[in-house]
Amino acid sequence: SENEQRRIGAFFDRLDSLITLHQRKLELLRNIKKSMLDKMFPKGGSLYPEIRFAGFTDPWEQRKLGELYQKNDERNTDGLGSERTLSVASMTFNSTGNGADESSLPNYKRLRLGDIAFEGHANKEFAYGRFVLNDAGNGIMSPRFTCLRPIVEQEYSFWKYFIHSEKVMRPILVNSTKSGTMMNELVVEDFLEQEILVPSLPEQRRIGAFFDRLDSLITLHQRKLELLRN
Repeated sequence: SENEQRRIGAFFDRLDSLITLHQRKLELLRNIKKSMLDKMFPKGGSLYPEIRFAGFTDPWEQRKLGELYQKNDERNTDGLGSERTLSVASMTFNSTGNGADESSLPNYKRLRLGDIAFEGHANKEFAYGRFVLNDAGNGIMSPRFTCLRPIVEQEYSFWKYFIHSEKVMRPILVNSTKSGTMMNELVVEDFLEQEILVPSLPEQRRIGAFFDRLDSLITLHQRKLELLRN
């Protein structure tokens, strides 16, 4: 009937309005994140980021990466199973493993909280590969990936975004990677000789908390959007 047509039409109009609303919020949050990743890390040789939280005025400190990280070759000697295999691309657990035989798992590298793994596939966004920080927990990964472990106190929520930034890492990776058959290879000795700007621990915590909050909001709107579409 005409009345039922109106009710059904109004229902789908309302759904489409909500979908559009969450799409716009999601795009806005992603744009904010992209802009802040650019403005909250120093660039162009400056020791100061363009945008800072109140109370932070000191210049960021130039540090050798070898003062912050060391190569990690710890193996899976205490027998973590395949369900603790971490996907380096997303740094999430793959409960079914990656297809490797159980007998090979003792040779897998052990990743601990805060470790960074080098993922060497080049693409439009990451010309020389990228680092992904493990904030998922203790796990294992294929021995073909290079892993580094922090040797000083760090705020992992900050380094998760900082060490992953193409603009921050490009000049470093230009001088510390070489092209391989399938993907770029990190030359660890060269990498540890490179320098990077580092803020104080309190500033690391503020920046890390800010980006964590942004990512939580982005995930929230992504889930709402998926729910509405379903």
